[in-house]
Amino acid sequence: MAQRRSQVIPLLVTGGDGRVGRLLRAAWAGQPPQGVVPIWCTRNSGYWQDLLSGPLDPAPARSIVLHLAADLSDGPDASARSAAMAATVATAARQGRAQHILFASTAAVYTPGDRHLDEGSPCNPTTAYGRAKLLSEEACRAGAGPVPVTALRIGNVIGAGALIGSVQGSGLIMLDPVPGRPGGPMRSWVAPGELARLLSQLARNAACGAELPDVVNMASPGGWSMGDLLDAAGFPWVYGPWRDQVLARLTLDTSRLATCCPGLPAPTPVEMIADLRQTLLCRVPV
Repeated sequence: MAQRRSQVIPLLVTGGDGRVGRLLRAAWAGQPPQGVVPIWCTRNSGYWQDLLSGPLDPAPARSIVLHLAADLSDGPDASARSAAMAATVATAARQGRAQHILFASTAAVYTPGDRHLDEGSPCNPTTAYGRAKLLSEEACRAGAGPVPVTALRIGNVIGAGALIGSVQGSGLIMLDPVPGRPGGPMRSWVAPGELARLLSQLARNAACGAELPDVVNMASPGGWSMGDLLDAAGFPWVYGPWRDQVLARLTLDTSRLATCCPGLPAPTPVEMIADLRQTLLCRVPV
């Protein structure tokens, strides 16, 4: 049955105080998503204030849950805590009969290699962050029961990482040289405003009863070198010393995302930096 135009979709979002969460809050404050009302599960929201304190109140029936929160510390128990968060949120979604869970995972769950990765690529993460996210994907599915879960394996979110964390440069940046590839390592990127748009589209699809895939790569199509992004932002950079272990290329196949979100744009680095700058002009709601 088609969703009524007047229906408003509650989208419960954990991790609103994190780096990606704050960018999404700003993006949606500047351009509210059509038909979707984000409910931020933060200390001030009254929803799910402490994901590790025990059972949570059930999610509103027919809601969509976007789980961003994770433990990003370097401690030995960080992975277990992230998985516990995912399981707790999934249980609350199941108990409240939520309609779908969108789980924010990462491209770092894949086995690293110089290649273009689709959703069927093997997963053998080599970083603590990648291992934590893969473990949390599994915990989320185990706790969700009949509630469908879509793991969103997100590429590099511009503005949330170390390379470009703001619109202001922080001095000369050093990139790893890659033979035959000007601009250093190549990655898949997504700007915060575009990520917000894609997430709201997936939420609307789920609320309309569309069957979303179990796993979706989330990035703008193609890939760009780190130097391309820095040039677009006007940040000065140079090549550093040669490192044998540098990962020259990690890009994501976005064919499945394009099927879920027709008309998926392929922005240039200049357009992605403009997206970030526009997002950062928006005031994050308290």
